[in-house]
Amino acid sequence: VQFKRYSGLAVASPQSSLFLHYVDHLYLFLASLKPDYRAGVVLRGYFFDYGWNLGRWLKGHFPEIRVEDPRDSDFFSAIQNTSLIVVLNNSTTLLQALDSGAPTLLTFRQRDWPLRASARPHFEGLERAGIYVESAQEAARTANSIMAQPGQWWADAARRESVRSFCAQYLRRQENAEGEWARFFEAAINP
Repeated sequence: VQFKRYSGLAVASPQSSLFLHYVDHLYLFLASLKPDYRAGVVLRGYFFDYGWNLGRWLKGHFPEIRVEDPRDSDFFSAIQNTSLIVVLNNSTTLLQALDSGAPTLLTFRQRDWPLRASARPHFEGLERAGIYVESAQEAARTANSIMAQPGQWWADAARRESVRSFCAQYLRRQENAEGEWARFFEAAINP
């Protein structure tokens, strides 16, 4: 039996005019990257573009970036040769990136992606470790400063501990998922 590791039901995506805030954040990040690093960017958007044509629009502003269709390969295959993953929203991709072991930088504006009070301490841990940066320009400065050695940056003990702590809270890993589910349903059926 195979179970999805990440929920596909709880979708967090910008709606209506909030999408323009997301695009602005992405634009500011890309514009603030050093040109030689920007030339190595591979943009992997969401499966559905909802008519925004974001990839084409971004290529018009940054012709050096590569836009990848997420339907061409799964996330984990796509990141095999990635130096640094940059996640620009609070979504499943954030969990997948942190779980992948690849160097990851998170940036999104909390006014657009509000955090529950209970989640704030966990994101503050990522922020203290330099993994989460709210400002797109600051995230680009971080990427510019670590791009020569992202693995070395990622290997920092405090940074690894912040990721471990975050994943322990939000990413359930079970060696025996089938057994866990069976016990859960058994307890629900026979309280």
